[in-house]
Amino acid sequence: MKRKQEVQEGFTFVRKGKETTEVKHAKANTSQREESPTSEKMIPLPVSDTPIIKKTQKLRKSKGRRSSLGQRGKRASSIGTGFEALPHADVPTNEYYRHISKDLSEPLRMKQLLLWASYKHLNEQREKYKETKESSEAAIARSIIQEVLNELLSNQFSISWYQRSPNEIIPNKPHPQNLKNIQLLDELTAQLAKLQDEEATWRAVAAGSVENEKTLHSCRRLSDRISSSTDSTSNEPKTSNQTQENQDYVKDLRKNLAPLLDSLSQHIHAIHSLTRIGPSVRSAFGERAAHNYFLHKQKFSKAANHSDTMNLLRVLSKSAYQSQRNNEP
Repeated sequence: MKRKQEVQEGFTFVRKGKETTEVKHAKANTSQREESPTSEKMIPLPVSDTPIIKKTQKLRKSKGRRSSLGQRGKRASSIGTGFEALPHADVPTNEYYRHISKDLSEPLRMKQLLLWASYKHLNEQREKYKETKESSEAAIARSIIQEVLNELLSNQFSISWYQRSPNEIIPNKPHPQNLKNIQLLDELTAQLAKLQDEEATWRAVAAGSVENEKTLHSCRRLSDRISSSTDSTSNEPKTSNQTQENQDYVKDLRKNLAPLLDSLSQHIHAIHSLTRIGPSVRSAFGERAAHNYFLHKQKFSKAANHSDTMNLLRVLSKSAYQSQRNNEP
């Protein structure tokens, strides 16, 4: 194979051969630069020296790498229905949340926790009422709860709050102070009703006294009118004797009105006092009479045993004398 002829050009040895398109473009560019050294042009530059890999960029932009750490310890039971088997019996219920996968959404995590806690509670109840009188009732209750859990496991009803309508109003938990206020309100309402009934009773009792007081007020107003009329007519000339007699009668009535009212109130007070004392007086008098009758009957029965008539007369006279002395004030 013959080697191509080498030509010495200065200090550079150049192998002559067919010029490629890149060499032609480079020579054209250099010639243009030599012809117009003052012109400016945009020269495209490479983005990077290494090739751009889109897959690597996407991986770098992602939040994190896929890891098999979250799948560690998963059981085969979670493949079909999505329900994981119960944790070990030594695991307390307050640590169940640590064994739930973080890849699940919040409703599914809550569902998983609810199922685990419910199944563990059912097992505890089964052991508790195993050999007791309430075993049949407890078995019925457990069967009902088991049906509900099966429906929840088979997604027959959803407990997710993502499907909740935004306009739905969620009631807040009542404040403890509000509950105390409601209870206090009920107690005060009952007490108020009781006081209102008592007030109505007192008003009914005082109705009679109010009528009497109205009568007294009407009498006083009448007397005031009469006195004012007499004062106004005292300066006028007296036309007849009858007017003078009426005025004198009214004056006498005004003078005697106060003593009459005092005596009336005194009599009313005495009547009320006798009314209150009457039952006690009657009971005391009845007891005294019954005691005397009992003594007389006892003495008479003792005297009846004697056959002598003189002794009988003596006993009768003695009892009559004692009863007479007892009746004396």
